[in-house]
Amino acid sequence: MQFFKVIKILFKSKWIFKKPSEKKIIIFDETGSEIIKKYLPVNSYHLLPSRFEIVNFYCLAKTIFNRRILTEKLSKSYIVNFIKISNASIIISFTDHNTVLWDLKKNLPKVKVLLIQNGFRVFEENKNLVKSVNGQFISSANKGFMQKTNQFHKIDLVFTANEYFSRKYKELFKCKTKVIGYFRNNHLIYKSKVTKKKYDLTYISQYRTYIKNKYNEILPDEPIIKYLNEYAQKNNKRLNILAGPERKLSEYSDNYELQNFCDKELKYKNWSIDKSINKNRHHNYFAGMNSDVIVTIDSTLGYELMTRGKRVAFFSIRDWGGIKNTFGYPKKVENNGTYWTKKNNTKK
Repeated sequence: MQFFKVIKILFKSKWIFKKPSEKKIIIFDETGSEIIKKYLPVNSYHLLPSRFEIVNFYCLAKTIFNRRILTEKLSKSYIVNFIKISNASIIISFTDHNTVLWDLKKNLPKVKVLLIQNGFRVFEENKNLVKSVNGQFISSANKGFMQKTNQFHKIDLVFTANEYFSRKYKELFKCKTKVIGYFRNNHLIYKSKVTKKKYDLTYISQYRTYIKNKYNEILPDEPIIKYLNEYAQKNNKRLNILAGPERKLSEYSDNYELQNFCDKELKYKNWSIDKSINKNRHHNYFAGMNSDVIVTIDSTLGYELMTRGKRVAFFSIRDWGGIKNTFGYPKKVENNGTYWTKKNNTKK
């Protein structure tokens, strides 16, 4: 981390001054932690936020005065020291794309690291695997999006969505795998209620301002949302746009930019943006279950809702850096089907 960036983060953090107590388990990152907690004994774990929303002063002070800070990033050293002080023997996390966890066993070889696949991952069919800026695994041919990873990656166990992903994780990690499907989807139980609001047409937003601004990429969300706005008007429907969690990787957040785009570009006032996911992390799942028709580009939520029997249309037109994360990946399917298209063509 750059010095001023560290200072800015620390000013916004919540501080804890007490030395971390000893716990057997550490849940790394808040993503999915509300689900993991339900399967663990009370008081058996610490939650360690990866974005330093909460900072332990004792651990930070010890990290700063550790000589290793001269050769390693402050953030990584802090995480390693927190685990040591807690005397934890198990790390479990939904953030399977976090490279700190990939190399954690370099510093803590006896600690068991367990990862849960938290979404759709794109692997190219070659051995040269790296990580893109948006957290997906794609090949080094797309240098604009990626940074090369280190050679040493050892994970004890990865819970994967299917056998294909198990094979690909084993190419990236020295690890064991266990196929469980998508953990979050398995965990959530939907119970229909007549009092729930029913949506005509729901679009799952994957609006990423950071990609648009830094890499000058056209976001596929924009032509899709404009098309759905017109479609809803012609068919007397109301368009519900499900915003993602609040993210601010540029001057303005993704949801701010999404709102700004819709206000300026949509002709008809038949739409609304639902940002309730920032209050309830499972909201988008239940909103999707309560929709007549769902449209997505390639979101994991879209696939999950399809397995639940919902009517989901995939407008699979994303093309970033030459990698096409197309519908049905890794299986090769036709460009157009009964509920998907790979062409940016409104006639399709």
